[in-house]
Amino acid sequence: MYEWNWPIFILIDELWKIINLRNGSVPVREGSYIFDIPFFNDFAMYVQGLQQELPNDNKLTVFDVLAMCEVRDGAKQPTDKQIAHRLEKMGYLEKHGKTNAQYYILPRTYYELSGDIAKYSLMTDWDIHQVWNIIYPFLIKYGKAKKSDFVTLCGCHLSDKQLRRFIDELKANGMLKTEGERGQMVYKIGDSYLENNAIMNKALKIGLKELINKGEILKGG
Repeated sequence: MYEWNWPIFILIDELWKIINLRNGSVPVREGSYIFDIPFFNDFAMYVQGLQQELPNDNKLTVFDVLAMCEVRDGAKQPTDKQIAHRLEKMGYLEKHGKTNAQYYILPRTYYELSGDIAKYSLMTDWDIHQVWNIIYPFLIKYGKAKKSDFVTLCGCHLSDKQLRRFIDELKANGMLKTEGERGQMVYKIGDSYLENNAIMNKALKIGLKELINKGEILKGG
């Protein structure tokens, strides 16, 4: 058991040795509190880099790192809201979404370091195309969806108002249609979208056949 009564930067070298020996959790004591802090190499490297940039009177504490661990592990918000606000002001947490759909993530620099910038993009770059890419496979598989299904699929990233706006846009573009009255309404893929898809698929088959006939593409055996 390590007695850590100072900011974590003082003992970062010891922490790093432990991490290199094993991935897992490090028992840490700060005051009368004892915690198991989960660490993995990419996260520890990120924290170490932050600590080296910060002045001595503003280093991250054990509680700061715990809050970042919570977010990294999928919590929408850290348990301590004051620490979350402080880390957000420092740029070490990002807050996204509006009203009841607000959530925190680690900043872009962490995902660049860990080589998972695609995950960062998935969590932040939500537009009508991202929404469609999420709900379209569901509609293909099940044929229809309720509004509550869309909320389940997208709700952690979008507020109800944002989701409603995207649904209205998809309807206006002919990509979605509704059936049934309020309370029993379901969403399905729009007829015009299905027709356009059929035309595109037909055109692709014709074009592919033409390229094969010209010898520009070898026909599979």
